[in-house]
Amino acid sequence: MKLTKTILFIAAVVAFTACDRNGLSNPIDSKDLKGIWEYRGSKGGMVAYPDPASFAPGNGNLWKFSTGKFQYVFKDSIYRSGIYRISVGTGTDLNESRPIDQFYFNNEAAESMELVNDTLKIYYGMIAADGVVNYYVKISNDTSFAK
Repeated sequence: MKLTKTILFIAAVVAFTACDRNGLSNPIDSKDLKGIWEYRGSKGGMVAYPDPASFAPGNGNLWKFSTGKFQYVFKDSIYRSGIYRISVGTGTDLNESRPIDQFYFNNEAAESMELVNDTLKIYYGMIAADGVVNYYVKISNDTSFAK
């Protein structure tokens, strides 16, 4: 019995120390988001044939962040704006059942999100249930919109 417990303990130690965090998100704060982020694509959803122009630079689908303020611009019109904060570890990637960060817009819990390799990923539900993950890249460090 003692040998079995020792073997299980060693196996657990090896399993946990063999993992690394490459490709996983790191908790972020608002200073990492400052600037303008432009839509570059989606994963999931029910779009049979997405319009390639939707992903092209200049597509008019932007998230703009400054210290504590945001604007969501859709087709060159402000769709949503106000204040935001990031709650570290309270969001969920429903596709992989892992905790990620979460936006709070105007003091209301909103989308789960993460920043991975300079790409902002915003989660809208589970892909298997017709959810989608939208991908954004930073195109500018400009924060003058939020004066």
